[in-house]
Amino acid sequence: MSMTTIFENPIQAANELAQNINQDEIKEHIIICNSVKNIPFVDAFANATGNYYEMLFTKGIYTPNKECQLAKVSESDEVVYVKELIDYFNISKEYLNNEIKLAYNENIRNKILYFRKQKAISNLKNKDILILDQGSNTGLTLNICHKSLINLGVRSIKYATSIISSQSYDYFNEIFDNIYYLHKLDHFINKDFYYKEALNIPNEFALEILEESNYYLPFITKELDEKKHYY
Repeated sequence: MSMTTIFENPIQAANELAQNINQDEIKEHIIICNSVKNIPFVDAFANATGNYYEMLFTKGIYTPNKECQLAKVSESDEVVYVKELIDYFNISKEYLNNEIKLAYNENIRNKILYFRKQKAISNLKNKDILILDQGSNTGLTLNICHKSLINLGVRSIKYATSIISSQSYDYFNEIFDNIYYLHKLDHFINKDFYYKEALNIPNEFALEILEESNYYLPFITKELDEKKHYY
């Protein structure tokens, strides 16, 4: 496939993915959205399939010059590191610990307050999970999601994306129970490159989508109380 725009926008990509996935295989799975910019994509997919979804908040830890990502921390206090970069830049443990604490206190907590009204992440123990993504940029985000979800006690983890690099597919095929995708590319540039519309969205617009959604778990507790199979 040539390196060119593939999708007009995330909604188109989500609907195409929903149409091409075997929905019996993801029945009653809870979707995990791993970034704010993924919210329009995830909500459109949820509307098409009827799956509920939850956010899993993460934050990258960078070198002092902010050019290289050294690690990623999640709201469940899990951390994944890029040891080679930490060694190469001679990053101290003290620097990493301080940055991790800062990332949690000044970024992740604010996201929990704003996008989940300070609620803890939904109970995912023994649940089947589908991580949903507009495109696989880096392994760090998926690695921290996988590690966090395992430690939250989930039963299985599948991964679905519109676009994935061949290299990422080979790696993640070893850790996920299944991978679904529309396009697998040998020469992957950046997921934003394959969308005509910009993927970044204002927080206000993202929150509006969540508040109006019929499938965002933190905001539909009453409905879920009547559907006990999700608890």
